[in-house]
Amino acid sequence: MGTYNTIRLMDYSNKFKEFVAGEALYPGMHLERNSSGQAVLSTEGATDPQIMFAFERELLGEGIETEIASDERFQVWFPGRGDEVYALLADEENVVVGDKLAPDGAGHLKAAATNTPVAVALETLDLTGVGEAGRIRAEVL
Repeated sequence: MGTYNTIRLMDYSNKFKEFVAGEALYPGMHLERNSSGQAVLSTEGATDPQIMFAFERELLGEGIETEIASDERFQVWFPGRGDEVYALLADEENVVVGDKLAPDGAGHLKAAATNTPVAVALETLDLTGVGEAGRIRAEVL
């Protein structure tokens, strides 16, 4: 499959907004707004989670592995149905092509056992015993 230098792999919607980070995060993390209007890591178990991902700060020459610190301004991507994202899959997850993915509560995606899915896996990725999150291609539902 390969690696990518952007989280936006297929973008039919091209919707971005600037936010202030409410906590430290990385491009590709699934986000939500807090009560102050800042972008923070999404919570687990939301019944209708908004689909928004932290976007790399490409205009500053920063890649997908560069942390966005709390209180820094950055762009959030609002992908639409069919868009493809290079998201972060939670540590210890093991998914195959076609598995539905939902927020894990820490900005990553995980297999959607009972949570409302936001994407479907486009590749197989086994992080069992790896000890860290990994990047996965996913299509937004």
